[in-house]
Amino acid sequence: MTAAFSAYLDLLRVVAAATVFASHALRPPFADVAGPWLQDLGHDAVIVFFVLSGYLVAYAASERDGALSTFTVSRLARLWSVALPALVATLLLDLAGREIDPGAYGRSYEYEHWPRYLLFFATMAHEAWFTAEDVFSNVPFWSLSYEAAFYAIFAGAHFYAGRRALLFAGTAALLAGPKILLLLPAWLVGAALYRFRDRLVPGRKAARAMATLGLGGLVLMKTLHLDVLLNEAVSDALGGLPGQWLRYSRFAVGDLVMAVLIGLNLLGVRHAGWAPPQPRLRALLKAGAGMTFTLYLFHYPLLKFLTVLLGAVLPAALLTLLLVPPLAFLTEWRRDWWRRRLWSLFLRGEALLARLPALHAALVPSGGRAR
Repeated sequence: MTAAFSAYLDLLRVVAAATVFASHALRPPFADVAGPWLQDLGHDAVIVFFVLSGYLVAYAASERDGALSTFTVSRLARLWSVALPALVATLLLDLAGREIDPGAYGRSYEYEHWPRYLLFFATMAHEAWFTAEDVFSNVPFWSLSYEAAFYAIFAGAHFYAGRRALLFAGTAALLAGPKILLLLPAWLVGAALYRFRDRLVPGRKAARAMATLGLGGLVLMKTLHLDVLLNEAVSDALGGLPGQWLRYSRFAVGDLVMAVLIGLNLLGVRHAGWAPPQPRLRALLKAGAGMTFTLYLFHYPLLKFLTVLLGAVLPAALLTLLLVPPLAFLTEWRRDWWRRRLWSLFLRGEALLARLPALHAALVPSGGRAR
């Protein structure tokens, strides 16, 4: 991966995370200084994350995590290093906020049975099939249920072959359910970009045209509301079922078009031959990108609690942003610690599994740990 392309991916992560933050901070229930279009952009930013995730996960599986064991440990460390602390922090902040203003937190059943829901949310199954369970007050947490399912489906298809690939990927897809599968194609756009990187090699002029066309297509689609018209047409054709049953997947058709345009832009940028940014800017982008997952998962419960506590959204938003770097230091930047602990647990589990040769042979890909 070239320095220029790596920096561009970091830039997209920073912009996407900032967009999600703004789409919440500047819209009800916090503020009302922007129209519904900003809320739509927040959802679009998640699609950007999905495409980037597909690309980077495919890259990691091929270049760094060449075995199912290391892939599984790395993906769990990536998710849980931020998600589990964010879950606990969300619960504690919500319980404290409810003491100040119970009405700001709506439903109460999750808090009354919080041990059960805390364990359930840790499994990332809160959006499987037609489950539609908000993770306490943490609205953005919905996408982690999708991400975890995408990882599992990809692992089954990538690390196994033949019937076993169909069995394991199919089982993961069956557990995820149709709602999550509707957004899988958007994630696969990114994975396909990496998978076919040696075949998709446009010339420099063509690449720059593709980069411009992809970005221009996105701007045109949002300016003319073409994605909204497309999604409304699909919803009308299906009798309004997407809005009733599909929740965050109800825009799946428009999201796929957006993912393809993002993919076109990424393909173009990768081969455009543009010079990388200056070292200081590259370092700044890398540092910012290293905090995006933390910002994404912590900002909503922090913003909600601090708004209730301070009575104003502006200081709450500023304080939330100030808290992101230390939280990233304690979570996202400690991923290696999580990886070591998870790897230790994995080795213990593998030792136990080895005592059951038939089951071990069925679960371990051909060639053992390394494919």
